[in-house]
Amino acid sequence: MSSRKRSLSGPVPSSKEPIAKRKRYFCTYQKCWESEFKWVKESDRGPNNALCTLCNSHIYIGSSAKSDLIRHSKTAAHLKVVSCQNQSKSISSFLPGSKNPLNEKITKAETLFAYFVAEHNLPFAIADHFTKLCKIMFTDSEIAKGFSCGRTKTTQIVKRAVNPSLLNSVVQKCRSQPFTIMCDESTDYGQDKCMVILVRLFDNELHMPLTRFLDMPIVNIGTAVNLFHAMDQTLTKHEIPWSNVFGFMSDNCSVMKGKHNSVISRIRERQPLVMDMGCICHLANLCVGAAVKLIPLSVEDLIFDIYCHFNQSSKRKEEYKVFLEFLDIDPLKIIKHVSTRWLSLKKCVDRTLHHWPALLSYFKSHKDVEKEGRIKRVAKLLDTPEMKMYFLFLNDVMEPMNDFNTAFQVTKKILDTCNSNYVNSVYQLADASKIGLLHDQVKRLLRIFLKRFVKTSVIVTHTDVTQVPYDVNDHFLPDDKLVVGLPCRSYIADHQDEIGVEIEKKLYRTARNFYIKIVSKMVDKFPFSDTTLQDIAFINPRMKTKIESDSVTKLATRFPQAIGCENTSELLDQFTEYQLLSPDDLPTFDQDISSFWGEMAEVEDIFNDKKRFDKLSKLAKAFLVLPNSNADCERAFSIIKKIYTEFRSELNNDTLCALLSCKFNQTGSCYEYQPSCDVLKAAKQATIEYNKSLQ
Repeated sequence: MSSRKRSLSGPVPSSKEPIAKRKRYFCTYQKCWESEFKWVKESDRGPNNALCTLCNSHIYIGSSAKSDLIRHSKTAAHLKVVSCQNQSKSISSFLPGSKNPLNEKITKAETLFAYFVAEHNLPFAIADHFTKLCKIMFTDSEIAKGFSCGRTKTTQIVKRAVNPSLLNSVVQKCRSQPFTIMCDESTDYGQDKCMVILVRLFDNELHMPLTRFLDMPIVNIGTAVNLFHAMDQTLTKHEIPWSNVFGFMSDNCSVMKGKHNSVISRIRERQPLVMDMGCICHLANLCVGAAVKLIPLSVEDLIFDIYCHFNQSSKRKEEYKVFLEFLDIDPLKIIKHVSTRWLSLKKCVDRTLHHWPALLSYFKSHKDVEKEGRIKRVAKLLDTPEMKMYFLFLNDVMEPMNDFNTAFQVTKKILDTCNSNYVNSVYQLADASKIGLLHDQVKRLLRIFLKRFVKTSVIVTHTDVTQVPYDVNDHFLPDDKLVVGLPCRSYIADHQDEIGVEIEKKLYRTARNFYIKIVSKMVDKFPFSDTTLQDIAFINPRMKTKIESDSVTKLATRFPQAIGCENTSELLDQFTEYQLLSPDDLPTFDQDISSFWGEMAEVEDIFNDKKRFDKLSKLAKAFLVLPNSNADCERAFSIIKKIYTEFRSELNNDTLCALLSCKFNQTGSCYEYQPSCDVLKAAKQATIEYNKSLQ
């Protein structure tokens, strides 16, 4: 039975025989994943692996393929590497030759910021915090994220990128055209003394002469030898030929202007044809200073005592305000008189007269008025009618001299031709050239003072105003005609009883002596007999018909560096044609002589296809670089005081010179400055070069 069943059902399989397994498949690397996962690459460990280029690790993808990559991208190790990569810069950004557009914009932003710091006298230390603020203020800006300009980098961009570019432009012009060199001797800053060297040259694009900064060497011992040596080294360093030095301007001290042992005597050894221009504003101030000393009561001492009384005391100023309010007087500041400042005395006299009633009441009621000392002395002088007469007289008599002085040191704003905005920085203003008017104006000023105390009939009989016999008693105006000013006359009439006849006559004698002294100083010091200055008047369009034709040829012969002697014949023809033309055929003259000759240089000769007045305009431009005064050097020292403060007392001379160059040598404000490609390239290398210099 059992045997049968076994035969019907067949043989029973053995339990030890193996069961067949299903074939297993593995995922392989796909090239298309690289577009989605920028960090993945094919691994060298086989098709079932991928390589993470960020982590530098192999990922097994045989089981889940793409899911394995996603799982790896979320691991802590991978996320940390990604974060570090986002915060780091590519090494190409540190290479000077990099042309990455974003890097170029960042470098430009850093350069503009450095120029902004230089223009506005800001401490370089602010750059450290400003860099961090940029990233906080402008979170959506890629430029702000890349902006990195600390104090060291800002300093080096100014010194090694911006300044060389600006200075090179000035040097190139000095090498190719006539210019005037201006200097002022030693001023103190820190522990050193220095000499500022400026140049004045004609800008053909702006059609005006501009004053530019060249150098400021340290000269601790201010002898003529040392000052000239510093100037000579500066020109040699920049390869500027002495033959291009057309004029020299400085103050009138003996070290600068002495006949035998001075700076100008040494300059003439290098350039015999240099034109020595004394500072007319300085001469005018000396004339006034000499005349003021003849006043019997010391006006300057009274002004100084009043200033010193209030200067350091807030309590006294508050007590004085009560008197100002009671007398309804505007609380204008009491200012200090500085004898070396050309316009100082007139302003101080005027301000003291403004405060006179309040000052008199204050000092007379002061608790210390009975004690010997300054308060008693000031109270007595303020209560003296004679003193007030002299103040009123000075306030009137100094008006024409101050007007003259102001006119020859005034500046005018440069009009930006791109957007018609006026440049608002003092150091970017150009002198309104009045050199062609100087000879006529000094004669006019002398006539103004002569007619104040000399009879008109005497003045008109002399064609040469310097030959008027002004010191002869018979030529004097009588007391009632002598000019002492209407306010002074009115004050005498109102206080006749207090003043008295003797004091009044004393005033008239003092006034005459004042006028005689100031006129004698002017005749002695002012350039009335300078024939060159008379001939220079040809650049004034209103004088063209009054100037002899040979004036320009005399000038060209006297100063051949202007156009060359061989051109005098053609020059004479051009000047004669210029004299014969009507104003309608010439460029418009609107009081600006520089612009007129800039446009004259562009007038075309339609028949010969060349410039019609090229020689004449070139000669005029050469004389337009002669400055009106030495005011620009004084302005340079004022700028230094704003730069070199107690907060920036560690600036070295190189940095100070670079900052002055940014002030003087760039026309326009910081937001108008457009750094060139060379400047940007130098800005990238600035910090690298600085670090190398420290090694």
